[in-house]
Amino acid sequence: MKITPAHDFNDFEAGERHNLPRISIFDDHARMDSGGLTEAAVDQGIMGKILLRPVRDARAIIIETLKHAGLLLKTEDHKMSLGKCYRCKTVVEPYLSPQWFVKIKPLAEPAIKAVEDGRIRIVPEGWTNNYLGWMRDD
Repeated sequence: MKITPAHDFNDFEAGERHNLPRISIFDDHARMDSGGLTEAAVDQGIMGKILLRPVRDARAIIIETLKHAGLLLKTEDHKMSLGKCYRCKTVVEPYLSPQWFVKIKPLAEPAIKAVEDGRIRIVPEGWTNNYLGWMRDD
């Protein structure tokens, strides 16, 4: 059984309950990272084959390595919902990263005023109400 608190929503909750470390095995470009392994461990294991490869490619290499070693019993399709990019349809991998939040109201008020008093014009004009609704969080 695998538990990956840094890359799975359910596993994150299990990791919280059991104080497990959140080891990231992806970099910020969704390529395989060493997850904090030493250079010697990377060189000697499968990580050397998959390091800096895209996650999709790494999965295929791991499956082939397990088959070649006689360690893979079977693979099965499993229905599950995956987040996908609306543009390119690739899987969006869960990834822990620092989060930051901006108090937007002080920034939105002058932007709204600039449109309302005509200093800024939305083109095409029909989008002005959408803009104002978005800025007011309607």
